[in-house]
Amino acid sequence: MRLDSQPRPSFASQYSSKRPSNATQKDRETGETYPPNYCEEFKWTTEDNASQYPITSLKPVKCTKYKLLDVIDPKPTIQLVAFSASGRRVVFLSDYSFWVFETQYGTEVCSRVSAREKKKTKLFGRKSKAPQVSQYNDCIFHSAALSDKYLAIGANEMIMIFTVEADNDTERPLFCDEFQDKNPERLRFSANGEQLVGVLRDTGQDHTHVLIYSTAAFSEEQSAADVIDENECGSNPSEISWDDSPYLPNDVAFSTDGNMIAICSGGSGFKAEFRILRKFGQSWREFLVQEVELFEKNDKLGWGFTRITLYLSCHD
Repeated sequence: MRLDSQPRPSFASQYSSKRPSNATQKDRETGETYPPNYCEEFKWTTEDNASQYPITSLKPVKCTKYKLLDVIDPKPTIQLVAFSASGRRVVFLSDYSFWVFETQYGTEVCSRVSAREKKKTKLFGRKSKAPQVSQYNDCIFHSAALSDKYLAIGANEMIMIFTVEADNDTERPLFCDEFQDKNPERLRFSANGEQLVGVLRDTGQDHTHVLIYSTAAFSEEQSAADVIDENECGSNPSEISWDDSPYLPNDVAFSTDGNMIAICSGGSGFKAEFRILRKFGQSWREFLVQEVELFEKNDKLGWGFTRITLYLSCHD
C-alpha cells in the first residue's frame, strides 16, 4: 500500500480534461502548495523516529475471569445483580438469599442463605424432628443496592440493610424500615455511600414515595434489638411523594456529588416521564418534572425509560 504525500488530481478533472483541476493548476502556477497529507502521520515509525503528533491507539486491558457462582452449592437461580459505585463489591441475589464478593480477587465476603434454598441432605427415610425456625424477614427480594459497606434489599413492604464486611452477622438485618401497603421498587446508594434513596409505590394505588436515608442511621447498636421500630431508626429519612401518577419507576440515580436525584419511569400509553429532585440545604424538593412522548399515539407498546444517569453537579 502506498501513501501519497502530494495532492492527486480529482477523478472528475481526470475524466473531463485529462489534467489537474483549475484549483490545483492555479496553486501550482502561483507556487502555493497544499499542507502535507495527514496520512503521513500514520506511517509506521520506529521509537527513535516517532511522529510529532501522538497517535491514539487502543491499549490492551488486563481482564481476569472469575466463576463466582461455582463456589455456591447448590447453584442458585440469580434474580438480581448489583455493583457498588467503586466497583469493589458485587452482590448476587436469588429470591431469598444473597452472596457478596470482592471484585479484585473474586473471593466471597459474606452471604446469607435462606433455609428455603439451603442444600437438602438425604436422611434415608428418617425425618428430622427438629422444627425449622423461619429466618427473620425471610421474604422474596424485589430490588437491591450495594455500597462498599452496606447492602440494601427491598422486599414486601420493607427495606432491609445488611453490612457487607467479613465476619459480620448477616442472618438479621442491621437496619429495617417497614411500611404499610408500600413496596420498594428501586434502590440506589450515592457515589460516596453516605446516602440511600428508595422509590416506593403504593399497592393498587397511583402514589409514588421517595425516601432518602443517611447511612449514618445504620449503626451497629440498632441490630441488638429483636424488633427495630421505625422511631428507633435514628434520624428520619427525607420524604417526597406525588399522587395520581400512572408511571412506574424503572431506575433511580444520584448525581456525582449526591445533591440531585433522577428518577425515570416506564411507559404509560405512548408517554413516559422523568423527575429531578434537588437538595436545598438539608431538605430535598422536586426540581424538574418532564413528561415525554416516546412513541406515536398509535404505538402504545414500549418499555419507556429503562436506565438513567445523572452527571450534573449542583451546588447551593
